[in-house]
Amino acid sequence: MIALRARLVVPRWLRFAVPAASVLVAILVWSALLLAQGRNPAAAFRTMGATVLGTRWGLGETCLRAVPLVLCAAGVALAASMRLWNIGAQGQLLVGAMAATWVALSLGDLPAPLMLPAMLAAGALAGALWCGACGALRAWLEVSEVLTTLLLNYVAAAWLAHMVLGPWRGPDNFPYTATFPTAAWLPALGGGKFHAGLPLAILAVLLLAVLCRRTAWGYELRVAGESWETARYGGIAVRSRIVSVLAISGAFAGAAGAIQVSAVQHRLEQAVAPGYGYTAILVCWLARGNVAATIPVGFLFAALLVAGDELQVVLSLPAASVQILLALVLLCVLAGDAFVRYRPVLDLPLWLRRRAA
Repeated sequence: MIALRARLVVPRWLRFAVPAASVLVAILVWSALLLAQGRNPAAAFRTMGATVLGTRWGLGETCLRAVPLVLCAAGVALAASMRLWNIGAQGQLLVGAMAATWVALSLGDLPAPLMLPAMLAAGALAGALWCGACGALRAWLEVSEVLTTLLLNYVAAAWLAHMVLGPWRGPDNFPYTATFPTAAWLPALGGGKFHAGLPLAILAVLLLAVLCRRTAWGYELRVAGESWETARYGGIAVRSRIVSVLAISGAFAGAAGAIQVSAVQHRLEQAVAPGYGYTAILVCWLARGNVAATIPVGFLFAALLVAGDELQVVLSLPAASVQILLALVLLCVLAGDAFVRYRPVLDLPLWLRRRAA
């Protein structure tokens, strides 16, 4: 019988080898599923690579989708470092987009140097308040943040639908707002789909990673993440940390919403963020809760999403094909964690061990 025994020391190489092997297993399983449908996996991977890396459109679209994924995932990872689970990045993104829209529509006479910071600040503040309220409920009333952040997603979606179908409906009577003044547009970088939100997002996530790893505040979060009781015993104000961490987590998602309406759509519509907040949770899991690691993992997810759209056109694969691949990667990586923490051993029955002796 095979048994699992806890490893006393985990080799460094194993921390990299097991996730890599897990991703390879997921790719092999996905390839087998394609073969079962009579499709050529090699052609699928060639199409994915050529789309993402071989065309300017694919590279630009990948960067476009990576911005909200990276920002939301970094916020989720920050909360996870303190054993808080922010499932509401989608809703926080939506309220951030609405707050930025209010600034753009109400203060349209502002010049760009004032308008753009005001929109980003409004989006971040809205997300912080939206998620910080859940933190207050968790800190003082012990209401699960999983429940509150998740339910507020539906409140945010309904609120956005009301605004674009009612008070903010555009002049052409379609369910989106009027186009923002050009002062409210984040500048493009080099034309195409590249915009200033990309370097801003990367810098913000890197700064957050430094704060988490190199400051006393980050150390306190790690201590609280190990044990809230130990943190309290050490003099750390756990309640205030809960509220501040969830507020910052929401601020990152809210800023992502502000960037979406300012740099991508230049208006607010219901499809401002097609599931980015939910996908960011998967990005956080695959990044192992590491804030800095959400950058490469977020770009990987964005590339796969872009490639999935192309697979529908070129190979007539279902839209869910890449979603299945992402799910397989997540399942295999999480299952592979067991082999990092435990080692398989052959546990023979007692009578066989006696005979062998």
